[in-house]
Amino acid sequence: MDILLEQRAIQNPALGALLISRVCKEYSKGGPPTQGLSLPKVLLVLPMLFHRQTVAAIKGMQRQSGLFKALADNPYIKIGLQARFQSLTDSTWTAILLAGQSKLILVDRTTPWPSLFPTSQAAKGLNELKPTHDDGRDMLKAAARLGWWFRAFRDAELYSLLGLGVSR
Repeated sequence: MDILLEQRAIQNPALGALLISRVCKEYSKGGPPTQGLSLPKVLLVLPMLFHRQTVAAIKGMQRQSGLFKALADNPYIKIGLQARFQSLTDSTWTAILLAGQSKLILVDRTTPWPSLFPTSQAAKGLNELKPTHDDGRDMLKAAARLGWWFRAFRDAELYSLLGLGVSR
């Protein structure tokens, strides 16, 4: 495990905001424009993408392969996910705020759970983005897969599939 990479990633709210906006963009491609990425799903983004083994496992997979195949082929994706989920919650909130302030996403608060939508500004900026480091490129590829795959699940189903329990 590359602790230094994970520490750098965790300490970079701009990267988190970019990854969240990429997931939102891909999520919005396959469905009605009124359905945004739910907050419970957004909270999974950084714990999965700030983990090098998870990124390595899913970056090259096909959209059609799906999350079931990713987890079957790479069961270690779930190992430590609960701890990462809990430790990265504050970083996720910071990234959501930064993405909103940067106009990468819009937050719809009219539903019981807020939903996030990509903005047209985000779509243009993300298309022009060309990361120079392999880790950045890999994380963006993995973010695109997650956005697409998350569409197939309700929030509770996704949390159950990933072996996550939410403490009260």
